[in-house]
Amino acid sequence: MLSREGMDTTAASHGSPSSTAPQDGKRFRNMPYSSSNESIRSYTGLGVKLCETAIDFFQKLSQLEDQHSQQLSSLVKSFKKRTAESLKKDMPISSSTQFTAWEALLEQTEMEAKACGDLSQMLTNSVAQQLVDITNRKKQLLKSWFVFREQYMTRVDKAEDSVEKLFSHYSEEWCRYAQSLEKDSLKSKDTLILHSYNAHNDYIMQLTGFNSLHEVYYGKQIYDMLDELQAIHEDLTRGFTTCVNKQVQLYTEKYEQSIRCVQLIQGSVASIHPSGDVALFVQGQDMSSKSYPPPKLHFQTPEISPSKSPDAKPINLSPLDDSLQLIDMTQAPLLHANDTLRKKELDLQGDKEKLQNEYQSVKSLLDSYRENPSLGDPNTLVGELLDMRNRIRVKEAELNMIRAKLSLFSSMVTLNGNGSRPSLASTTDDRSEQVSTPTGLPRKTSVTLVQGLDHQFMERTQKLPVQCAYCEGIIQPTITKGLKCKVCKVSVHTKCQQYIPFCSGVTPTKSAGMFAAVPKRFSKMLTKRASQVVDEADPDEEEAFYEVPATQDKTQGEEGSSPDAAPKPPPRGPSLEANRLSKIEKEFMESSFENTLEQTDYCVVLYDYSKVNPNDLDLKSGDIIELINTASEDWWKGRVRDRKGYFPASYVMSATSGQTVMKVLYNFASSSAGELSLSEGQIVLMVRKDNDGWMYGRSGNEEGLFPENYVQALCVV
Repeated sequence: MLSREGMDTTAASHGSPSSTAPQDGKRFRNMPYSSSNESIRSYTGLGVKLCETAIDFFQKLSQLEDQHSQQLSSLVKSFKKRTAESLKKDMPISSSTQFTAWEALLEQTEMEAKACGDLSQMLTNSVAQQLVDITNRKKQLLKSWFVFREQYMTRVDKAEDSVEKLFSHYSEEWCRYAQSLEKDSLKSKDTLILHSYNAHNDYIMQLTGFNSLHEVYYGKQIYDMLDELQAIHEDLTRGFTTCVNKQVQLYTEKYEQSIRCVQLIQGSVASIHPSGDVALFVQGQDMSSKSYPPPKLHFQTPEISPSKSPDAKPINLSPLDDSLQLIDMTQAPLLHANDTLRKKELDLQGDKEKLQNEYQSVKSLLDSYRENPSLGDPNTLVGELLDMRNRIRVKEAELNMIRAKLSLFSSMVTLNGNGSRPSLASTTDDRSEQVSTPTGLPRKTSVTLVQGLDHQFMERTQKLPVQCAYCEGIIQPTITKGLKCKVCKVSVHTKCQQYIPFCSGVTPTKSAGMFAAVPKRFSKMLTKRASQVVDEADPDEEEAFYEVPATQDKTQGEEGSSPDAAPKPPPRGPSLEANRLSKIEKEFMESSFENTLEQTDYCVVLYDYSKVNPNDLDLKSGDIIELINTASEDWWKGRVRDRKGYFPASYVMSATSGQTVMKVLYNFASSSAGELSLSEGQIVLMVRKDNDGWMYGRSGNEEGLFPENYVQALCVV
C-alpha cells in the first residue's frame, strides 16, 4: 500500500490548475494536497488573528480617545511592536495588501492622536463591535471547514486501512487454503475454500468502494471545498475592510483638518485585494515536487509461501482475478451482500435527495434575506448551508461507493421483472455441469446468482456450548448469541450467518457432539441428561450437537459385563424394605449432598473432558476438583492438583470432604424401587454403607442402592 505522502506526490490528472503567474480567481484550489492543509490553515489563521488584533486595537482606542495624545501615541507604538512580533515572524504576510493597509492605519492614527477624544463612543458601537461579529462568524466557519476536512481525510484513511486489513486477512486465508492442498484429505477444505473466497470478495468490494471514494473526494469535492474556504477568507477580509472604512468615515466627518491623513488611510484600505493576496501566497509556496491526485489502490494477489516439508506436494493454485468469485458455496453470501448493498443504495439516495431539498429551501431563504435584510440576518444561514453541503458530499461519496460495489454484480445478478430477487420456483438453475476438480479446489458455477433454500434461523436456547459451523469458534450462550437452523440444524454466530452457504434442506442424523469422547457405557445416562437439557430449552427442538445415540448393552462375553463375569448381588433382607428405604432416603436428603453449590468445596468428574480453550482443564473421570469459582451456571473454575482452569459444570457432581469416590466394575440393572442402575466405568459417590453388602450413593442427579461387590473405591474426597 502507498502511504498518504506517496499518494500526494503522484501525477495530477483531474484538472488541477497549473502554477502560473498571480492572477484574480480561485487560487486556493491550486493547493489540494493534504500536506498543504497546515499552510492554508496558518494563512487563514493569520487573517483571523489580524482581525482580532484590530478588534483589540479599536476597543482600546475607544477607551483612550479622551486621554492625552501621549497615551494614544504610546498605544499605537505598542501595537506596532505587537504586530511585528506576532505576525511577521509567523509568515511573510507583510507583502499582502491587507497588511500594508494595517500598517498605514497605525501610522495615521499616531499622527491624529490629539484629536481622538470625541470618537470613543462611535468607535465602540460602529467599528469594533461589527468587526467582532464578522470575525467570530468567519472564525467559526474556518474552524468548521478544517474540522470537516480532517474528518473526511480520516474517513479516507480508515477506508484505506480497511482495504489493507481485508487484504491481510485475504492473504492469510488464501495461504491456509493453499497449504491445505498439500494434504490428500478433503477434511475441512470446504471451510477453507469458503473462508478464502469470502475474504477475497470482502477485499474486492472494499477495494472498489475505496477507489470510488478516492475519485469523488480528490477529483471534485476538494476543489469545491477550497473554493468555499477562499470565499470565507475573502468575506473575512472584506469585513475587515468595511470596519476600517467606517473608522475612516468617522475621522473624515470629525476632523476636516486631518482629511489628507484620512485619505491616505482610505487609499491604503482601498488597495486591499483578497484574491491578489491569496495569489501571492500560493505563488510563494513550493509545489514543484508535488502532484495531484494521489493514486488509486490496485488489486493484489496473496503470496503463497512454499512449504518447507520434504513430503509436501507442489501447489497448483491459479490466482484469482479482481472480480467477485461465484462458486457453489458463495452463492448465499453474495446474494446476501447484493441485497444489503441495494437496500443501502436506496436509503442513501433518499437521504441525499432529502438533504438537497433542504439545502435548496435554506438557500432560497438566504437569498430573500440578502434582498431584504429586514426579514433576517443572512449571516446566520451561511454556516448552516456549509454544514449541509458537507453532509451532501458525504452522502454522495457513500452512494458512489455502494454503486461501485454493486457494479461488481452487474454481470452475474438476474432479477425478476418487478426487480425482486428470483425465487427457486421462478428461476432456472443455469449453472454449467460441474466436472471433477483437483483435491480441495472449489467448483465453479456460471455467472448467474441462483437463489437457494434459505436457512430458518432461530436463536439458540441451549445452555451447552457448540462450535460455529463457519468460524469454528465456540458459541457459549452465556457470552455470545448464536443461531440455529430449524431444518439442517447448523449452528453459527449471529455475525457469521451472512457467510454460510444455503441450507441443504436435509435434517442430519444425531451425532455425539461434545459427548463423542465419552465411553459408550455412559451413553444411556448421557442421552437422558442431554434430552433433559433440550426439554428445558425447547420441547419441540432437536439439538444435533448434544444428543447421544442410544447404545445397546454389552453383549455376552464382553469383558467385565457378561453375566458370568459379574458377581451375584447379595440378597436384600426385610431390613431394606420400604420403611427402611424411606429412612435412608430421608437421611440422605438431610446430608451434605443436598447443600448448595456455594457450600460445596469439591466436585467429582463424571466424564472425560478435553480442553477446547487454553484456559480449560483436561479432566479424567474420577478426578477430584477443588472449586474456586462457581458464579457461572455453565462453566466453573477449579484446581486439580497443581493445575487451574475452567470446565463444564455439567461434567461434574458436587462432593464434600470425607466422601468416597467409587468406580463401577460391572453393569447393574435395578430390579426394584430405590435401586440405582449402573454402567461399567461409571463414577459413583458413596453416601452410606450398610452391613448387608449394599451401599447407598449417587451419580449425577440420580441416587439409590447398589451392590457393594459391583464397585471399587478410587479415593476419598
